[in-house]
Order: sequence, then structure tokens, then C-alpha cells
Amino acid sequence: MMSGGAVFVFFALCVLFVGCCGKLAIRRESVELSADVKCKAQEFSVIYRLRDDSPRTVAQLVNGVWIPGESYRERVEHSSTGSLLLTRVNYNDQGYYEFTCAGQVVTTIQLEVLIISNNNLSVPEGDTLTLPCYFHTVGDSVDSLVWERDGEPVLKQSLSSGEVRHGTGFEGRVSVRSDWFVLGDLSLMVERVQLEDRGDFFCCVNKGSKKRGEWRERGSPAAVRVTVSERSTIISSISAPPTPEAETHTTACDTRIIITAFITLLLPAALCCCCCCVVCVEEEVSEIRIHT
Repeated sequence: MMSGGAVFVFFALCVLFVGCCGKLAIRRESVELSADVKCKAQEFSVIYRLRDDSPRTVAQLVNGVWIPGESYRERVEHSSTGSLLLTRVNYNDQGYYEFTCAGQVVTTIQLEVLIISNNNLSVPEGDTLTLPCYFHTVGDSVDSLVWERDGEPVLKQSLSSGEVRHGTGFEGRVSVRSDWFVLGDLSLMVERVQLEDRGDFFCCVNKGSKKRGEWRERGSPAAVRVTVSERSTIISSISAPPTPEAETHTTACDTRIIITAFITLLLPAALCCCCCCVVCVEEEVSEIRIHT
């Protein structure tokens, strides 16, 4: 196995004699990897070089079609005999890719995975919040992942034992993906957010080796600022049930309206009828007097 210096020299030679190009990819999107030359040999493959220099087969060209390797099933699509499409890119996909023809490297591509994220998140209390963080974990000496808030522990999970430790106040409310190491996705999910959760959250991994001991490296993004707003309770006057006082007030108002309508409409009509009756009686009396 090559040392760190040997790996650097190896890729430097690739740049000089084979040609190494950089390529950008957005996480969760697709990226096309293409060889610079055509391979006429039967053996044509794409290799991903891990940080420890160990190779991983991405795909092999079989009968003119790219067949994905074990770790890339359902993520490799055929584009042409000289290029393929890597789909659903994750953070651990960044690194060096080699097109090999008959065992010889003909093209080397350095892939960089970019994260589009908002480092300032705001959420009302009671909601669920996901804090993004990513780290290139595969082929690296990762011991555990750590989340902290303003210097206080939030969550720590060991890679070897799977043991999870929660900070005070975060018990049963915070978690990470079960496959965080495979995808390099260290994002933290916070459930039932509380007002006390506001602050600056930091993501990192603990690493270690026999030669260097233990040390810590930050993820990307390294920090996320969280603000929590109070959930306002809005009571709709339409949907809210009426109170007994309101019902009494409504009944009294209805009664007054009915009485007013009666006085306004029916009383004049009654008076008019009475006047007509009086006139009729007077006319009859007058006629009687004339006849007598």
C-alpha cells in the first residue's frame, strides 16, 4: 500500500503523463465521467481511488455497455462507450476516478462534490429541523461523529460500536442517518424543536491512527446557526365556538331586531287599518242621519 507521499507522487505523474482534469458535481445530482481517448481493448473500466489508495470498481464496459460495480448498483447509467453517468452523487463520491484500458490508466478525473446549503436556519418551536453536514468518510480513519451546540455536546456516535451519546436536553430528540458513514452524510435531525435549541451547531469527526494519535476535523458546512421562534396561537372567530355570554348577547340582539321590525313595519299598517275603519264608520253614521 502506498504512503501519503507516494499517493501524491502517483497523481502528480497522472497529471503530467496521463492528464488529470477537475470536475464539479452537486450533491444528489448527476455527473458525466468521460475518457479522453478511445479504448479498443476488451478490458475498459472506471476505477475510484480511495484515500488509502485502494481501488474500487465503478463500472466495466461489457459488450459496449457500462455495467456498474458492486458499490454502484443503480447509480451508473450508460452514456456512450467512452463515458458514463454517475447518478445521485453523495459526498463520498468526491476524489479521483481512473479510466483504465487494458490495465493502463488513460484518463484521471478529480471529482469535487459541492454542497448547496443555507447556514442560517429558522424554525418555529415544535417543528422538526435537519442540520446539514458532510464529510468524506470512506477510506478514512474515522472513529466517531460529533455534534455540539455552543460548545456543549449534542450527539456523539461511535463508528465501531454504534454507541450513541446524547447531550443534556437532547435525549430522544436528535439522530443521524444509520448509513451516515457510507454516504458521508452527517446531517443532524432535531425533533420537537425547543426555544432553548437556538444557537450555533458544530459538526465534526474524530479520527485516529497509531502514528498520529487522535485528532478532530470539521465537516462541511462546519457550523449552522439556528434561530427558534415562538409558535403563535391564532384563534379564528369563524371556527371558534361561541361562549354562553356571546350566545346570550346574540339572542338579545335578535329579539331587539324582531321588535324593531315589528314596530317599523306592522304598526304603521295597523294604524292605517284603524283609520280606514274610523272613516267607514263615520260615513255610515252620516248616511243614517240623512235618511232619518
